[in-house]
Amino acid sequence: MAKVLISSIGEGRPQSDGSYSYESATYFLVDGDQEHQVETRLIISALKELYSIDKTILIGTSGSDWASLYAHLFIGDDNNLSNSTEYSDEYYAKLTSAFNSSKQNPPTLIPIEQMQSDLLPLKEAIGEFCDSIWVMHYGTNQDELNENFLIMNEVAKRLEDGDEVYFDISHSFRSLPLYELLAVNLAKQINGKKLEIEAITYGMFTSNNMFGGRTPIIDLSQLVNITDWMKAVEEFNRFGTTHLLAELLSDDSLGLTISKEERKALVRLGNMATLIKADEFRSLVKNCVNIAKREKDLDNTQIVLGHIFKTISDTFGDLLADDAQLFSELSKWHFIYKRYIESVITLDECLFDFFAQLIGVNRNKKSWEWNRDELPFRYKVYNADSDNSNVKSFLLDFKRLNEIRNHLTHGGSVDYNVRDLSYFTSGMIGSVENQLSTYTKHFSTLIKNFRSNDLDLSELKTAILEAPDSRYADY
Repeated sequence: MAKVLISSIGEGRPQSDGSYSYESATYFLVDGDQEHQVETRLIISALKELYSIDKTILIGTSGSDWASLYAHLFIGDDNNLSNSTEYSDEYYAKLTSAFNSSKQNPPTLIPIEQMQSDLLPLKEAIGEFCDSIWVMHYGTNQDELNENFLIMNEVAKRLEDGDEVYFDISHSFRSLPLYELLAVNLAKQINGKKLEIEAITYGMFTSNNMFGGRTPIIDLSQLVNITDWMKAVEEFNRFGTTHLLAELLSDDSLGLTISKEERKALVRLGNMATLIKADEFRSLVKNCVNIAKREKDLDNTQIVLGHIFKTISDTFGDLLADDAQLFSELSKWHFIYKRYIESVITLDECLFDFFAQLIGVNRNKKSWEWNRDELPFRYKVYNADSDNSNVKSFLLDFKRLNEIRNHLTHGGSVDYNVRDLSYFTSGMIGSVENQLSTYTKHFSTLIKNFRSNDLDLSELKTAILEAPDSRYADY
């Protein structure tokens, strides 16, 4: 594990004679109640000392002022970047020529492959402190941005698990280092490395008159925190879960005011993909409703969390008094996020609970056992039939739903002899998806209709009670 500085090299400040150079500055960093400062021409030297950096990765373009960096290594009063080679006027002139050619009208840029090779002596001059130097495009079009990403992916490969990464954007074009930061953040995900971006530093040289001639070093690492929170919100929007959000709350980088109730609700929301127990889900929805009402006016919480609590509250909050409606809606929720197995199981169990409540069966009692109680009850439902067309249609739809359930959960195994399975699946998941999409909306309406029609509800109850509890012939 090492502290690695990724720093961009720019072109310095223009001088009265038309040249460019990095001017000496007194950089200072405030750490809690402590203040540290270093006087130097190049912020890399200050960061090396202030953060105890172990090694650096330098990034720039063919038009960066590499010559000034080379000259900086040999300034007598600055030994933070102690050189390991003898100074070469010829090499300095070569780098200066490359830089000056980029300032011509029109500019002449050395190809990045050649510039990469030309900078090898500079890396050698810096010594072991320099891990590598990378030359990038200016990123003026999509092709250059794509190539830059590939380069940054190679940069990310230089980093090791556990490395603490420091980005500095002081001496380069502002857009390029921000792109580098986002590219490394993505590349570390792709390469599966555990990297901590400790700081994104910016030396506010142009504001030194506000600080007695000194230059403050500002930490912009909040940018990374915000991208993490954006990913957490995206997870909820795309998958309906809050796993990443719960992880981020353990290290609250945005200063959110989170109560124990909120934290518990968010952790449980992370399990929405598998949470189908009625009492737990009902309790979760109640918590979200209460939080959404209580904290709708708290700005810092509303920005990040209000969207999530409000969505759960708006989707499920009005259904708490009716488990059948609540879990029909949960089935739709799973379906929207393409969790088809969870969707069909949730809807299937929701209907079994509806039938159990109708005939006075308590499926939650401790003595309720599968072979003795649950299986005969299920067989009654499967065997039920009626001359009432509404009841008959409802029961037929329920059996068709179970055929989809068995196909999804058992892979259409022939051992289950699912009746007319090919009709519902046509050998393709797309057909199951279409059927399930219909049923997740259909049964919610059916339950409402039956509850508002005493005759149909009574005949449905009779059909189930009078059905045999022996094995269902087609199951």
